[in-house]
Amino acid sequence: MIRIVDRAVYVHDLRTRMPFRYGIATMTQTPHVFVQLTTDIDGERSIGLAADHLPPKWFTKDPNRPVEEEIDEMRRVIVHAVGQSVGRSGESPFSLWRDVYSLQDAWGSSCGLPPLLTHFGTSLVERAVIDAYCRARQTSFASLVHENELGIDLGAIHPELAGTSPADWPPATPLQEITVRHTVGLSDPLTEEDIPPSERCDDGLPQSLDEAIACYGLTHFKVKVAGDV
Repeated sequence: MIRIVDRAVYVHDLRTRMPFRYGIATMTQTPHVFVQLTTDIDGERSIGLAADHLPPKWFTKDPNRPVEEEIDEMRRVIVHAVGQSVGRSGESPFSLWRDVYSLQDAWGSSCGLPPLLTHFGTSLVERAVIDAYCRARQTSFASLVHENELGIDLGAIHPELAGTSPADWPPATPLQEITVRHTVGLSDPLTEEDIPPSERCDDGLPQSLDEAIACYGLTHFKVKVAGDV
């Protein structure tokens, strides 16, 4: 049995090292939200944490809406999801998540919010609950998935997955290494010559794409094109 008994939400304002342009937005600063949930898991207290940026124009890409309004909306869905989770309980993290998801979904629909934005709040609750559960069981996320200690019922989400378990899908053991994918923003300088002296980051780290490739040995990229290939 798992129950959420308390919560806290913290916001820390960050500035980006260099402007990052994606779609119709250029991000130079953004709030970073931390969610802390105190849970009771089989009579033992365990704290779980989750965090994420609140990037403007990420969920609702309306060029006419003020950035501050969109950020307030993201804060609103997070605060609502976290607030309504307190006092909720379930036989497993999965059943608790489904309860919170249903409540948040009904609230978001009544407010006319897009589902993706609505469940940004749900996802932070989910992540904090899983973190608390891992800490309580003193084990890794991979182990919980393979043993299905999270109580996940795949068929309840997608009927075509009924009869399968989470362990049927990922590798038997977690990967020991991953390939780093570098995102090239729309305003990123491609060469060192593209950086005006006034915009040079004086911190010793690579700034242009060619500098980053040389420094980190990058081989995989995601290139922002804004619909204009």
